[in-house]
Amino acid sequence: MQVLVKHALPLCLAVIASALAPAAWAAPPADGVTRARALANEAGDLLDQKRYADALDRVEQAERLFHAPTHLLMKGDALIGLGRVADAMEAFEKLAAEPLPSGAPLAFRRAQQDATAKVRDLIARVPSVHVKVQGPAAIDARATIDGKPIDLASGLAVRADPGPHEVKIEAAGFVPAARTITLPARGGVVDVEVALDRVPPPVAPAIGPAIPPAEEPRPSFWRTKSPAYAAFGLGGAGVVIGAVTGGMSLGKVSDLKARCPGGACAPGDQGDLDTAGALGTTSTVAFAVGAVAVAAGVVLLVVNRPPKQEPTTAGLHLTATGLGGSF
Repeated sequence: MQVLVKHALPLCLAVIASALAPAAWAAPPADGVTRARALANEAGDLLDQKRYADALDRVEQAERLFHAPTHLLMKGDALIGLGRVADAMEAFEKLAAEPLPSGAPLAFRRAQQDATAKVRDLIARVPSVHVKVQGPAAIDARATIDGKPIDLASGLAVRADPGPHEVKIEAAGFVPAARTITLPARGGVVDVEVALDRVPPPVAPAIGPAIPPAEEPRPSFWRTKSPAYAAFGLGGAGVVIGAVTGGMSLGKVSDLKARCPGGACAPGDQGDLDTAGALGTTSTVAFAVGAVAVAAGVVLLVVNRPPKQEPTTAGLHLTATGLGGSF
């Protein structure tokens, strides 16, 4: 029961005081005041139940409907319960610095006194971070703590909750940097120095040795005209040998006919007869080889001839539907 009265009594006094307050706390429409009163009472009950997230939600709704210093006090208590001591201290400082007129309700003055006392208590519990940047000017750098921007140019430390945090620094022309820090559960300032390196200039691509153009593949021996020329040469040699040996054979036969009337030759002429026969046979074989070689040369020359490209022609002709063309 005592715990419930702890938060309920200030709320009741605040609601009564709002009706008697001067113009500085002139109440909005009655339905807004009623709703704010209900939300504030609900926030008080939730604080007593240690349901801090729900209590924070209700008291912030109440504050949006109707401003009361007691709302800020409850907001700070809910933030402390959530471990957000830096935000709680900000709420208490705002309440402690709020100017109250001489005729302010007692509940509002007591709320302000409580906030002042809690600020003194939190000073020993809330650490601060002082970020120093080396490299770019502070006015040109951008810094964040857990994604929340901080003002480097002011040179002031920033409060943060105890525990781990991520500090990020970036500036045009410099390589971004990030630091992970862990703040202690006590007051004081923690200095964080971050040195930014300039972005290195682009490296020109290395120029290697010139690559020679690929050589056209040489055609194989049998895809050239050389075999045809060789065949022609062999055929020509065969014809020449056939003609020479044929002439010599004919000469021998003519001499033998003169010496052997009626075809009857003396035994001593047998050698000449054999020679004439051998020369005739050689002539016949040489002519045959020459003819075959020449024929083979002709075939090889025709087979290895490059394809004939048809010339591009253009012309016009009449069709059933009009004038046509071919290209």
